[in-house]
Amino acid sequence: MGSSDDKVETAALVISLVALIGTFLQVVQQYLASATGYANCRKSLKGGWYDTVHRKFQRKELRFEVQFETPVIFVCPRTNDRGPMDKPELGLKVPISFLDGTPDSMKKARLLTQEEQDEQQRDALQHNRIHTADNEKATWLNLLEEIQSMERANLKWVTEHHRNSHPHPVADFKDHTLVVALQPKPRSWDNMPAGVKKPYATTTICHIVEIASMLGIYWKEFDRSRDKYRAEGNGFMLTGSTVPDLGLTFTFQICGKARFQENRIIPLDEIKELCFGYVRTIFYKAKDNRRLGAKDDNELQFGSMREIAETMVQLECNTSTANYFKTKEARHQHLFAVPFEIIGMLGQSLYMKNSYHRMLPNPTPYHWDRRFFDLPRLIKEFSTRVDHKKYMTPSPHTSTLKELTRQVLEELEADRKDVERRRRQRDVEIAAEEERKKNNNTENKENEGREEKKDVEISSDIPSEGGVTGPLKRLLTRKRTRSSRSPSWIEHKASSPPKAEERPKKDYAPILPGYSLPLLSCLHRAIQKCDEYLKSRERDLLTMVVREHIQEVLKIINEPEPEEGTKSTTTGDTGDDPSQKAGKTVPAFFDVLSAANPEDRQGIFMQVYFEHVLPCVGDRAAKAYDKRKRMKTVYTRSYTLTQQTEDSDISELGMAPDSTATTSKPSTSTVGQSPGAGLPTPPALAPEQLIEAQAIWCTLIFRMLCWLQLHDFDKHDMQFPKSELRGNRLPVYIS
Repeated sequence: MGSSDDKVETAALVISLVALIGTFLQVVQQYLASATGYANCRKSLKGGWYDTVHRKFQRKELRFEVQFETPVIFVCPRTNDRGPMDKPELGLKVPISFLDGTPDSMKKARLLTQEEQDEQQRDALQHNRIHTADNEKATWLNLLEEIQSMERANLKWVTEHHRNSHPHPVADFKDHTLVVALQPKPRSWDNMPAGVKKPYATTTICHIVEIASMLGIYWKEFDRSRDKYRAEGNGFMLTGSTVPDLGLTFTFQICGKARFQENRIIPLDEIKELCFGYVRTIFYKAKDNRRLGAKDDNELQFGSMREIAETMVQLECNTSTANYFKTKEARHQHLFAVPFEIIGMLGQSLYMKNSYHRMLPNPTPYHWDRRFFDLPRLIKEFSTRVDHKKYMTPSPHTSTLKELTRQVLEELEADRKDVERRRRQRDVEIAAEEERKKNNNTENKENEGREEKKDVEISSDIPSEGGVTGPLKRLLTRKRTRSSRSPSWIEHKASSPPKAEERPKKDYAPILPGYSLPLLSCLHRAIQKCDEYLKSRERDLLTMVVREHIQEVLKIINEPEPEEGTKSTTTGDTGDDPSQKAGKTVPAFFDVLSAANPEDRQGIFMQVYFEHVLPCVGDRAAKAYDKRKRMKTVYTRSYTLTQQTEDSDISELGMAPDSTATTSKPSTSTVGQSPGAGLPTPPALAPEQLIEAQAIWCTLIFRMLCWLQLHDFDKHDMQFPKSELRGNRLPVYIS
C-alpha cells in the first residue's frame, strides 16, 4: 500500500515539475516576445551593425526594449573633426568614420570586408543557383558598401593609369576634400513608426544629392510638390517618397555593374555648388562652408531656365537676351549650349593638383556631349587667328596668349601620341591573351581526344555485357574506367586551374585622351594666367565684354542675317513686294553650323567668332565702357556744381559764407544755364580701350576652351531645379 502511494506522489511531483517548468518557460517566452522588432533588426543588419542589436529590460514596464545603432551619413572634408552627433556644450564627442575603401575603414564603418562579402555570396549561391535581390538587407548598408567600393576601384584605376603614364607625383585620399563620413547613433525600436519594418539611416537632403553625384547617379525626376524623387545611373537607382510618421525616405538599389574610373567626379568640396546649379566665378572669395547664406553676387545660377534668365540680368544683358531663356522656341546652343560657354569664361577652375579626375556635376539643364565637337581642334583653330592683324590689333597680352596656346597644343599632341602608344600596347596584350586562349583550347581538345582513344582501347579488351555494343558499350566502359581511377587523380582534377574559356576576362579600363598629368597641369596653369590678367582689368570693361558677347552670340543663333543691299529702309521706293520689304535673309549661324561636316565645324565656328563676333563685341564694349565712365564723371561734376550753387544761395541770405564759395566763378556762371550746358562732349573712342576689349575677349575665349578641356560632364547628367536645397539640413532617411 505504501509503495503505491509513493508512486502516485512521485508521478504527481514529476507532473508538477513539468508544469512548473512549462509555466516558467512560457513566462520567459512572453518576456522575450515583448522585445518588439528584435527579429527585424537581426535580419536587416549585417556586419558590425548586427552586433549593436540587444535587448534591455525595462523594470518599470516589465518588458524588454530593443536597442540598436544606425549611421548618420554626411559629406565633409577629410580634415573635418566635428560631426552632426557631436554636442560640445554637453562634452559629447562621437568618433567619425571616413569611407576610404581600406580594410581599416571597413572595420570602423562596421561593414564586411570584400573577402567576407565574397564568401557570403558564395555561400548564398550554394543554396540558390539563381541570384535574386536581397530584400531583407537594409539598403543603406548597400550604399555604404558601394561608397567603399568606389574609393577602392578609383584608387586601383588611378594606380594603373599612373603606372602607364609619366612619372609624376599623384594625389591620394589625403588630398580629397569631398569625403563621405558617418557617425553611429543609438536608436530604440519603440520610436520606430508603425509602417517601418527595418532600421533606417539618417542624412540630410543636401547630402543625399551630393552622394548621388559622387556615385554617378543622375536625377530623372525631382518633384518636391508631389514628393517624387528618382535618380538612375552607373548601375544604381535611388528613389524617394514620403513615409507617414517619418518623413522623406530614400531607397538605394543596385541594378547593374558600377564603374569608378575616369567617370569619378573631382573629390573637391567646391563641387557641392554645382550639384545645385550654382557656379562660383573667378571673383568669388571663400566664405562660410555651411552654405546657409543667400546667393553671393559672385555666383551664377544655371539650374533652370528661369535662373539662367536671372543670370543674364545679373551679367547686365538686355531684356531680349534674357527672354531667349523664357521661351521654348528660342535656340540656346551652337556646338554646345551657351551657358557652358559662360561657365568656361567665368567659372572657377576646380582641378585638383596632380589628379586625373576631370568629371563635374552638370549645373545646367542642358546635355553635354563631346561627340558633336572637338575641343583640341577648336583650340588649334583659335591659335591660327589670335594675335592676327586680319582680325584684331595685336598687343603684348595677345602675344602672351598665343604662347600659352602653343604650349597647350604641344601637350595635346603629346597626349594624343601617348594614347596611341598605350592603345597599341593594349592591343598587343589582348592579342597575346587570345593566343594563349587558343593554345589552351587546342591542348584541351587533344587531351580529350587521347582520353577517348584510351577508352576505346580499354573497351576492346573488356567482354561485352549482355550483348551491349556500340556507343552504349563505350559509355559504360568510360564510366567504369573513370570510377576505377584513384582519388588522388580526382583531387588533382578538382584543384587544376579552369580552362581558358572559363577564366574571367580581364577588365580593361578604357584608354581615353585628355587624362595625362602634364596636359591637365598645363591647362590649369593657362587658366590661372588668364585669371591673373582678367582680375587686373577693369571689372566694368570685363562685364561689358561678357555681356556684349552673350548678346551677339544668342542673336546670331536665333536671328538670320539679312543680305547686303536688301535691308528695308524708311526712305525710298520699296515697291509692293512683301519679300523686298522684309528683306531677303541668309541661313542663320546655327543652321550653317549644323549642316557642316564634323571636320569643318570647328573652323566655321572660330571663323564666325573672329570675323563677326569679335568686331561687334570689341567696339560695343569699348563704347559702353567709355559711356559709363563719362556718366560717372557727369554725376560727380553735377554733384559738385549743386553744392557750389547751394553755398552761393546761402551767402545771399546773409549767413556765414564760405570764402571759396563767394568768389567761385563756376557757381555763379552755371546758375540759370540749361542742364546739359555744363556736360562734357563725348570724345572719340580711344584705341587703347578697343585694343584692351579685344584682348579681354580673346582671353575669355581661350579660357573657355581650356576650362572645358580641363573639366568634363557626363552626357546623361542634367540639372533639375533645386537651388533652394543648397546647404539645406532637412533630415531624410535611407531605408
